[in-house]
Amino acid sequence: MFGFGFVWWLLRWSFATVFFVAIMVASGYYVFNEAVAGGEYVTVPDIVNRPYQDAMDILIRNNLEMGTQTPIQVSDYPENYVVYQSPAAGKVVRAGRKIYPTVSRQDRVVVPNVVGMEVRQAEQALITAQLKLDPKFSRIANAARPDTVLKQDPPAEREVPLDSVVHLLVSEGMGTETAKVYMPDLIGLTPEQAEAELKPLQVNAKPIKLDGTEPPFDEVIKQAPEPGMLLRPGDLVTYEFRTNTQVEGAWRKVTVEYEIPPPSWIEREVQMIVEYADGTRRTAFPPPEYYVDGLPPKYPGTTKIRQPIPFQSEITVEVYLDGDLARSYRYTGEGEPVIRDYGEASGEPSSAGT
Repeated sequence: MFGFGFVWWLLRWSFATVFFVAIMVASGYYVFNEAVAGGEYVTVPDIVNRPYQDAMDILIRNNLEMGTQTPIQVSDYPENYVVYQSPAAGKVVRAGRKIYPTVSRQDRVVVPNVVGMEVRQAEQALITAQLKLDPKFSRIANAARPDTVLKQDPPAEREVPLDSVVHLLVSEGMGTETAKVYMPDLIGLTPEQAEAELKPLQVNAKPIKLDGTEPPFDEVIKQAPEPGMLLRPGDLVTYEFRTNTQVEGAWRKVTVEYEIPPPSWIEREVQMIVEYADGTRRTAFPPPEYYVDGLPPKYPGTTKIRQPIPFQSEITVEVYLDGDLARSYRYTGEGEPVIRDYGEASGEPSSAGT
């Protein structure tokens, strides 16, 4: 019925079709395996209870990407912290995989513009907006009438969490009845130069020596108040620096780190109490602004608490877990801390109390 030519034509096109399909299948497999499936496998790191930017940096270092975030309103996490993650920490995934975070949000309000108002008017405007005024506002000589607000932080129109604190810069006026002293710029000076700058101002200067190996060394990297702020005799002035040499009268600033023991699904209350060389004690963590309805925050297991603490000579930092003494850090001079575990971690009773 059909000639040889037709059969040959049919065979040729059948072969070409099969060959084309094989190429498409091979290409599809290659694209899936290389572009979609990815290359090496990596373990998902734990980014829960970390600031969003820190979490993103951790993922990048682990060859992963940050996926679209889901906001959630929570009261026991600071603003913009990772509350949950998917996939969970410890999962093994392909490199380049996106990790999707759930990020803490709080009830937010818009900051009103109080620049140009008198302090009393500004305070009332902030109270109406459900915000708080920092009572220790800074003053600076200015042609504006005394007690006039010159600047505000956060600025007007910005959305911030409910009950946030607003800091003001207020005019001191241009009166000449008394000599006015202003905070010098100490950044970049050596500790000795900073001390010499502050000595004639009759302020309470507090040099703080930082731990760490990152440069710069032997120069001021942070100060408070900022340059240009009005100073009065006896005002506290701090300046921070790193150095490998002894500086007479300097404070040391350490960061105490404590990781809440697992399991991760149990939330625990953590408190850090500092005892100074003279026997006085104060709560270093949590700060008052972390409390909700008068109650301290709670954190899931494996959460890392990091608290910077300045001191002179020696201190003991006690960490309490749900009210029981769990660990102590003893710092003396420039030495490493002597760490002691109690209770669950050591089998010893934790009867020191708060």
